[in-house]
Order: sequence, then C-alpha cells, then structure tokens
Amino acid sequence: MIVELQARYKGTFAREDGLIAEREAARAVARSMTRARDELLQNCRAARAQESAHSEEIAGLRAELAETKAALLNARDGALAEANARAEATQITLTALLASISWCGLRRRKFRALIAEAARTIPDEGPAAVQHHILLSEVRKVLTLNE
Repeated sequence: MIVELQARYKGTFAREDGLIAEREAARAVARSMTRARDELLQNCRAARAQESAHSEEIAGLRAELAETKAALLNARDGALAEANARAEATQITLTALLASISWCGLRRRKFRALIAEAARTIPDEGPAAVQHHILLSEVRKVLTLNE
C-alpha cells in the first residue's frame, strides 16, 4: 500500500512539476509580451511627440506664408496704384498738350496753366502723389522740345 501511495503521489508530483513548468513558461511569455508592449508604447509616444512638433512647424509655416502673401498682395496693389497714377499723369500731360496746340504752334502759357490747374487737383499724399513728379518730368520734356 505504501508503494501504491508513493506511485500515485509520484505521478501527481510529476504532473504538478509539469504544471509549474508550464506556468513559468507562460509567465516568461507574458513578461516578453509586456516588454514588447512597453516598447511599442514608447515608440508610439515618440511618434506622437514628433507629429506634434511637425504640426507646430506646419502651423508656423502656414502663418509665415499668410503674412508673406498679404505683404505681396499689398506690394502688388501699391505698385498697381502707382502705375495707374503714372498713366493718368501722362494722360493729363497729353490732354493739356493737345489743348494748347493752335495753328501757329504750342501756346506755352495755356499749357502751363492747364498743367497747374491739373496739379492742384492731385493729392499731395498717397499713391496718386507720384503724379506730381510725372507731370513735372513730362512738362519739362514738352517745354524743352519747343525751345
């Protein structure tokens, strides 16, 4: 009977040892999976940090682009207004020249009076103020040609 009990318990101990080994193997697998999960979480956090940094950089670049675009549009509008003012000043000069020409040539006093009258209507500030300079240079050209 003792032998039978020893044999029975011996099998039970062997099964118990097998279960303990399986449990230890499962624990080892769980530890390796935990390490893998921790590494994956760490990589995800690093990727999120990079994404956040890139998002901030993109937002900064978009703001800079908007400022540059606004500055370029303002510069274009200013240049366009100045070009229109120059064209208008040249047109004023030509209109005064045509009105001052008679059968005997250019009437200089009338030409100067028409230009002076036009110059009084031109503002002294802003983009239209460039017309004064254009009028002066164009009038000098016209009056110098007739001398």
